[in-house]
Amino acid sequence: TEFLCAAGFENVCTIEGFGTMAEADIVAANPAFIFTVGSADDYLNNAAFAEVDAVKNGQVHTLNKKEIRYGSSYVTNSVSIMFGAADATRTDE
Repeated sequence: TEFLCAAGFENVCTIEGFGTMAEADIVAANPAFIFTVGSADDYLNNAAFAEVDAVKNGQVHTLNKKEIRYGSSYVTNSVSIMFGAADATRTDE
């Protein structure tokens, strides 16, 4: 959660730690971005998520579980992925 907030995102997952949200909860939340420690293909190739904005717009990103779990200098890589995803979709002039 701290990483998402640091990158300017709101966490729609209410599960603590590395919990897995139910497909129906993800669909209902309709997030603009999905950051996973699994494979992005689990979302991109799953028909259940076809109408989720993050999937429709190619905004599913894989983060390194080790980098997220352990506080270290490597965590900046995960936050950089998040910032990069947000920057790529900005329409500010």
